[in-house]
Amino acid sequence: MRLTGSLDLENDQASSYALPQHSAALGPLSMIESSLANTVSLVAWPPWPILRVARQGVLALGIKLAAACMAMVLQMSLARLLGPAGYGEYAYVIAWLQLLLLFAQSGLSMAAVRYMAEYLAQDQPELAQGFIRRSTQAAFISSIVLGLLMVGIAATAHSAGSVISRHFLLAGMALPVLAQFVLNSAVIRGIGQALLGIISLMFYPLLFLVALLVANLLFPEHLTTTDALALNLGAAVCSLGATVALRRRLTDGLEKSILPAFRTGQWLATATEMMFVSGLIFVQGRTGVIFSGWFLDADATGTYAVLERMADAALLGMVSVELLVAPKFSSLHTQQKHHDLERYARLAAWGSTSVTLVFATMLMFFGKPILSMFGSEFVSGYAALLVMLLGVASKALCGSVGLLLCMTGHQRDSIVVAAASLLLNIMLSLALIPHFGILGTAIAFACSIATWNLAMLLIVRWRLGFWGCIGNVKFAPASFECR
Repeated sequence: MRLTGSLDLENDQASSYALPQHSAALGPLSMIESSLANTVSLVAWPPWPILRVARQGVLALGIKLAAACMAMVLQMSLARLLGPAGYGEYAYVIAWLQLLLLFAQSGLSMAAVRYMAEYLAQDQPELAQGFIRRSTQAAFISSIVLGLLMVGIAATAHSAGSVISRHFLLAGMALPVLAQFVLNSAVIRGIGQALLGIISLMFYPLLFLVALLVANLLFPEHLTTTDALALNLGAAVCSLGATVALRRRLTDGLEKSILPAFRTGQWLATATEMMFVSGLIFVQGRTGVIFSGWFLDADATGTYAVLERMADAALLGMVSVELLVAPKFSSLHTQQKHHDLERYARLAAWGSTSVTLVFATMLMFFGKPILSMFGSEFVSGYAALLVMLLGVASKALCGSVGLLLCMTGHQRDSIVVAAASLLLNIMLSLALIPHFGILGTAIAFACSIATWNLAMLLIVRWRLGFWGCIGNVKFAPASFECR
């Protein structure tokens, strides 16, 4: 990957040894990305680098908006078809599946974005190929072990033939499939095909939604939590097949012409550290469902699960930006372009903050009607939603501080801060949930998220020498600079 000081994402492509020479060879997805780019290019964009960056951000946000709408329809469909209790059971199992998914990848998906961008920037295709092979093997082994462990614990805690055991059995079968799916999507982003990588993440919810709607048409009013988890497994298998085919097409020249080299110890050490970062952040964000499941009834758990999805929707702009800029952070740091890294981080912070605050404001005004679309029982969680949006706003205002540290090799700092923040979340949850229900869960979430991001903002300033949050940006038609 060859970069210029202008931060022009139009030329942010992988080197010729890694990718096919003609985009048409990449199949329908590449043509979709090319069509999107050409459509946006028809707009009279002024020749400012900041707007060229914004163009890619608009494309990424548009894709994520489509994915978010799809996910929202999926969650609404599940909630209405299963009911609050059934949806609560489903959300509880999925929360554990998503948690173990982070450990099943052993942090390799985040490491894939960093190392693939780094090796392509340094013209080291042999290490890029070696990383793909070794990460695939490691993710497969760890996911199988964790899947068996989850199923074994569920069978021990409950009778082997119980409904909950069947639920966790289906989740355990989906675990290795989803681990490979996420890893392959991360590799696609790491080689410079950020938009294709984002598009590939849509395979899973799209196929799951289609399968759910077809099943409801064939068997109306008979869909159970077990059925939903079985459909989830089928969608995961099909999504993995499509993503692997895309990744192999993109890296065809790399895999056939270069003898791989391995740095297994370094990769696994970095991935393990990133695994702890991702795991702690995930637990911090999903502690609410787990603690609600322990202290409250299934109806409250299902309601809070819906609130979490809506809070995630408010962060859609930030997620879109981070999916796009993660490999850029790594490559700029690798090439020691610290001033460009600061500029890019500041632009990313502005983009994510602007969109997040717009979405959060919309949810504040239209939260009740949206909750009623899930079912009238879910409207009671509106007050808790408002509290959660405060935590979301604090995260957006601080910028992509956690991603900056992980992509620049400072993930150990993230582990310490995330662990402390998680401890705060747990303590607040234990103190507040028994007395205030899901409102107490929301307060614990908002306080822990705000604490974590403020601490990380200070560490970015200490480690990298600049503030990663929003700030003054001055630019001219030929260039721009941040202060």
